[in-house]
Amino acid sequence: MLSSTQKEIVEQSGNLIVRASAGTGKTYLAAAIINDFTYAGHEVLITAPTHQALNVLKEKLKVDEATLDDNSLNWKTEMRKTFETVHSALQMKRIINKYTGEVTFRKDLYAKYEKGIYKGKYYVMIVDEASMLEKGILDILEKLDNVYLLFLGDIK
Repeated sequence: MLSSTQKEIVEQSGNLIVRASAGTGKTYLAAAIINDFTYAGHEVLITAPTHQALNVLKEKLKVDEATLDDNSLNWKTEMRKTFETVHSALQMKRIINKYTGEVTFRKDLYAKYEKGIYKGKYYVMIVDEASMLEKGILDILEKLDNVYLLFLGDIK
């Protein structure tokens, strides 16, 4: 559980960046934030740059949330969590330059509907492995003004 001071910091500071060495509790902090905000009725979007990183995060969160308290096991809190890659959440399409092989991303102009991140559905968006993100994606995230962002990453 987050202390009242920690909750106040999250709510007042807007976006948070947590950079620390492996094993220092970044995922535990994320689990506490997810637990507290979903229990309070808020939607939380949990993301990572790749499917592999997202799957690792899901497994870590299961362990860390189980150590918090019984709220994390509540079916209502489980329904308030959404796991997606960052690119999918932002409706970004992967473009590969056929001449150079360079990979870039741009907004999918053919998306049938606008996802929840643009409609204010989520209260908090957690971005794990933030150091793996391209500058263009970070620029888009920076412009989101309807969600608190929590960036997690290792010190390299």
